[in-house]
Amino acid sequence: MAKQKPQFSFEQRDFSLKGVVIVHSLWHEQWVSVMVRSAEQLLRSVAINSYAIVSAPGTYELPYVTNLMAAVLKQPHLHRDAIKQLEQWLNQEQLLWYRHQKQKGGEGYYIPLDVEYLKRLIWLTHLQWGIVVLGCVLQGQTQHHHYISAPTFYHLQQIAMNYGIPITTGIITAADEATAKKRATDPQENKGIEATQALLYLL
Repeated sequence: MAKQKPQFSFEQRDFSLKGVVIVHSLWHEQWVSVMVRSAEQLLRSVAINSYAIVSAPGTYELPYVTNLMAAVLKQPHLHRDAIKQLEQWLNQEQLLWYRHQKQKGGEGYYIPLDVEYLKRLIWLTHLQWGIVVLGCVLQGQTQHHHYISAPTFYHLQQIAMNYGIPITTGIITAADEATAKKRATDPQENKGIEATQALLYLL
Protein backbone atom coordinates (compact mmCIF):
# COMPACT_ATOMS: atom_id res chain seq x y z
CA MET A 1 0.00 0.00 0.00
CA ALA A 2 1.41 3.37 -1.04
CA LYS A 3 2.22 5.89 1.67
CA GLN A 4 -0.18 8.82 1.90
CA LYS A 5 2.11 11.75 2.63
CA PRO A 6 0.60 15.13 3.54
CA GLN A 7 0.98 17.90 0.99
CA PHE A 8 2.16 21.19 2.46
CA SER A 9 1.83 24.63 0.91
CA PHE A 10 3.49 27.64 2.52
CA GLU A 11 2.88 30.26 -0.16
CA GLN A 12 0.39 32.18 1.98
CA ARG A 13 2.45 31.99 5.16
CA ASP A 14 4.55 34.82 6.58
CA PHE A 15 7.72 33.47 8.20
CA SER A 16 9.39 36.85 8.77
CA LEU A 17 9.23 36.40 12.56
CA LYS A 18 10.23 32.74 12.56
CA GLY A 19 13.62 31.21 13.23
CA VAL A 20 14.96 27.67 12.85
CA VAL A 21 17.92 25.76 14.25
CA ILE A 22 19.10 22.68 12.36
CA VAL A 23 20.86 20.19 14.64
CA HIS A 24 22.57 17.33 12.82
CA SER A 25 24.91 14.46 13.60
CA LEU A 26 28.31 13.96 11.99
CA TRP A 27 27.93 10.21 11.46
CA HIS A 28 27.11 9.13 7.89
CA GLU A 29 27.98 12.61 6.71
CA GLN A 30 27.56 11.66 3.06
CA TRP A 31 23.79 11.41 3.59
CA VAL A 32 23.18 13.72 6.53
CA SER A 33 24.86 16.61 4.71
CA VAL A 34 22.41 16.17 1.82
CA MET A 35 19.48 16.45 4.23
CA VAL A 36 20.98 19.53 5.86
CA ARG A 37 21.42 21.26 2.49
CA SER A 38 17.87 20.33 1.49
CA ALA A 39 16.48 21.71 4.75
CA GLU A 40 18.48 24.91 4.32
CA GLN A 41 17.22 25.38 0.75
CA LEU A 42 13.62 24.93 1.89
CA LEU A 43 14.06 27.52 4.64
CA ARG A 44 15.44 30.04 2.18
CA SER A 45 12.64 29.32 -0.28
CA VAL A 46 10.03 30.42 2.28
CA ALA A 47 12.08 33.48 3.28
CA ILE A 48 13.29 32.31 6.68
CA ASN A 49 16.51 34.26 6.99
CA SER A 50 17.17 33.58 10.67
CA TYR A 51 18.48 30.06 11.00
CA ALA A 52 21.50 28.33 12.46
CA ILE A 53 23.17 24.98 11.82
CA VAL A 54 24.67 23.11 14.77
CA SER A 55 26.36 19.71 14.80
CA ALA A 56 26.59 16.86 17.30
CA PRO A 57 29.21 14.08 17.20
CA GLY A 58 26.66 11.32 16.72
CA THR A 59 22.97 10.49 16.91
CA TYR A 60 23.12 9.65 20.62
CA GLU A 61 24.38 13.19 21.36
CA LEU A 62 21.60 14.90 19.39
CA PRO A 63 19.25 15.25 22.40
CA TYR A 64 22.01 16.87 24.48
CA VAL A 65 22.82 19.48 21.83
CA THR A 66 19.11 20.01 21.08
CA ASN A 67 18.44 20.55 24.77
CA LEU A 68 21.17 23.20 24.88
CA MET A 69 19.68 24.96 21.88
CA ALA A 70 16.18 24.85 23.35
CA ALA A 71 17.45 26.37 26.58
CA VAL A 72 19.19 29.17 24.69
CA LEU A 73 16.14 29.87 22.54
CA LYS A 74 13.92 30.08 25.61
CA GLN A 75 16.33 32.31 27.52
CA PRO A 76 15.00 35.64 26.14
CA HIS A 77 11.57 34.81 27.49
CA LEU A 78 13.05 34.89 30.99
CA HIS A 79 14.31 38.45 30.51
CA ARG A 80 11.48 40.31 28.82
CA ASP A 81 11.78 43.24 31.26
CA ALA A 82 15.44 43.67 30.35
CA ILE A 83 14.61 43.47 26.65
CA LYS A 84 11.92 46.12 27.04
CA GLN A 85 14.43 48.37 28.83
CA LEU A 86 16.91 47.95 25.99
CA GLU A 87 14.22 48.87 23.47
CA GLN A 88 13.38 51.97 25.46
CA TRP A 89 16.99 53.07 25.60
CA LEU A 90 17.48 52.54 21.89
CA ASN A 91 14.27 54.37 21.03
CA GLN A 92 15.50 57.30 23.11
CA GLU A 93 18.86 57.09 21.31
CA GLN A 94 20.71 56.90 24.57
CA LEU A 95 24.33 55.78 24.53
CA LEU A 96 24.84 52.48 26.28
CA TRP A 97 28.07 51.72 28.02
CA TYR A 98 29.46 48.62 29.55
CA ARG A 99 31.87 48.65 32.48
CA HIS A 100 34.69 46.22 31.90
CA GLN A 101 36.86 45.29 34.88
CA LYS A 102 40.56 45.01 34.18
CA GLN A 103 42.20 41.81 35.30
CA LYS A 104 44.95 43.72 37.08
CA GLY A 105 44.75 46.82 39.20
CA GLY A 106 41.01 46.59 39.80
CA GLU A 107 40.32 49.73 37.74
CA GLY A 108 37.49 49.64 35.27
CA TYR A 109 36.99 51.43 32.03
CA TYR A 110 33.99 52.01 29.78
CA ILE A 111 33.56 50.88 26.20
CA PRO A 112 30.63 51.67 23.89
CA LEU A 113 28.33 48.79 23.07
CA ASP A 114 27.48 48.00 19.46
CA VAL A 115 24.01 49.50 19.04
CA GLU A 116 23.35 47.57 15.83
CA TYR A 117 24.18 44.35 17.62
CA LEU A 118 21.70 45.24 20.36
CA LYS A 119 19.01 45.94 17.78
CA ARG A 120 19.69 42.57 16.18
CA LEU A 121 19.57 40.84 19.57
CA ILE A 122 16.23 42.46 20.40
CA TRP A 123 14.81 41.46 17.01
CA LEU A 124 15.90 37.85 17.49
CA THR A 125 14.13 37.65 20.85
CA HIS A 126 10.83 38.39 19.12
CA LEU A 127 11.15 35.40 16.79
CA GLN A 128 9.32 32.13 17.29
CA TRP A 129 11.91 29.38 17.05
CA GLY A 130 11.78 25.72 16.12
CA ILE A 131 14.36 22.97 15.80
CA VAL A 132 14.92 20.38 13.07
CA VAL A 133 17.00 17.37 14.11
CA LEU A 134 18.72 15.34 11.39
CA GLY A 135 20.78 12.19 11.55
CA CYS A 136 21.20 8.60 10.39
CA VAL A 137 21.37 5.27 12.21
CA LEU A 138 22.14 2.06 10.32
CA GLN A 139 21.29 -1.39 11.56
CA GLY A 140 24.41 -3.44 12.18
CA GLN A 141 25.15 -6.95 13.32
CA THR A 142 24.16 -6.18 16.93
CA GLN A 143 21.29 -4.37 18.67
CA HIS A 144 23.40 -1.22 19.03
CA HIS A 145 21.19 0.73 16.62
CA HIS A 146 18.16 0.08 18.80
CA TYR A 147 19.88 1.39 21.93
CA ILE A 148 20.83 4.53 20.01
CA SER A 149 17.53 5.22 18.23
CA ALA A 150 14.95 4.57 20.95
CA PRO A 151 16.32 6.92 23.66
CA THR A 152 17.18 9.57 21.08
CA PHE A 153 13.61 9.86 19.80
CA TYR A 154 12.21 9.67 23.32
CA HIS A 155 14.39 12.45 24.72
CA LEU A 156 13.85 14.73 21.72
CA GLN A 157 10.11 14.50 22.34
CA GLN A 158 10.63 15.25 26.02
CA ILE A 159 12.70 18.34 25.19
CA ALA A 160 9.93 19.65 22.94
CA MET A 161 7.34 19.13 25.67
CA ASN A 162 9.49 20.57 28.46
CA TYR A 163 10.44 23.76 26.60
CA GLY A 164 7.31 24.20 24.51
CA ILE A 165 9.42 24.51 21.36
CA PRO A 166 8.41 22.63 18.19
CA ILE A 167 11.02 19.99 17.38
CA THR A 168 10.81 17.72 14.36
CA THR A 169 13.05 14.80 13.48
CA GLY A 170 14.53 13.63 10.22
CA ILE A 171 16.62 10.84 11.65
CA ILE A 172 16.96 7.99 9.18
CA THR A 173 16.76 4.52 10.71
CA ALA A 174 17.62 2.13 7.91
CA ALA A 175 18.51 -1.52 7.60
CA ASP A 176 21.09 -0.92 4.87
CA GLU A 177 23.02 1.80 3.08
CA ALA A 178 20.82 1.69 -0.03
CA THR A 179 17.74 2.57 2.01
CA ALA A 180 19.59 5.32 3.86
CA LYS A 181 20.80 6.82 0.59
CA LYS A 182 17.29 6.83 -0.86
CA ARG A 183 15.79 8.50 2.20
CA ALA A 184 18.46 11.19 2.07
CA THR A 185 18.80 11.89 -1.65
CA ASP A 186 15.45 11.04 -3.26
CA PRO A 187 13.37 14.26 -3.36
CA GLN A 188 10.25 12.21 -2.62
CA GLU A 189 11.85 10.48 0.37
CA ASN A 190 14.26 13.12 1.71
CA LYS A 191 13.81 13.12 5.49
CA GLY A 192 15.45 16.51 5.80
CA ILE A 193 12.74 18.05 3.63
CA GLU A 194 9.97 16.16 5.43
CA ALA A 195 11.16 17.22 8.88
CA THR A 196 11.55 20.85 7.81
CA GLN A 197 8.09 20.90 6.24
CA ALA A 198 6.62 19.52 9.47
CA LEU A 199 8.37 22.23 11.48
CA LEU A 200 7.18 25.01 9.18
CA TYR A 201 3.65 23.68 9.59
CA LEU A 202 3.99 23.95 13.37
CA LEU A 203 5.59 27.42 13.44
